[in-house]
Amino acid sequence: MESSSQTNAVPIPESMTKDILVIGVSHPSANAPAGIKQSGCGNPAELRKKIGAMVESARQAGYKLEARQFAPEELGAKVEEVKQLLQQQSWDGYIVGFGVRGDASLTVHFEALVNAGREICPKARMGFNTHPLDLLETVERMFQ
Repeated sequence: MESSSQTNAVPIPESMTKDILVIGVSHPSANAPAGIKQSGCGNPAELRKKIGAMVESARQAGYKLEARQFAPEELGAKVEEVKQLLQQQSWDGYIVGFGVRGDASLTVHFEALVNAGREICPKARMGFNTHPLDLLETVERMFQ
C-alpha cells in the first residue's frame, strides 16, 4: 500500500490511484462569459490558489493530478506542449478545464486539446468540469 505523508490520511492502495492531466487557463480571456469571470476566478493569483486547493483535495482522495495552466492568449501555441505532456506517460484521465471549454473564443483550442487527448491517450477518460471550481467532483464522476 502507498501511504500519504499526512498523519491523518488514510492509506490509498496503488491500484486505486489514477494519473490525471488537467489543462486550464491561468485567467479568463477578455471574451470569457460573465459566469466564468464572476465565479471568483478573474484574479490569476486567486485562481492558482483555488486550483491548488482543489488539486490537493483530489490527491487526498487518491488521485494523482498534474495541473497545467496557460494564459488564454498563448493557448494555441501551447497545444504542442500539451501533446508532449500526454506522451510522457500513460494517463488514466485527461481534463480540459471550464475556462477553456466555456469560452467560445477558445473553441478552436478546446477542440485541438480534446483531439490531442483522443489521439495520444485513447484509453484515458475525458473529463469536463461544469464550473471552474468543481475539479474533484469531475474526477470522481470520471471514475464512477
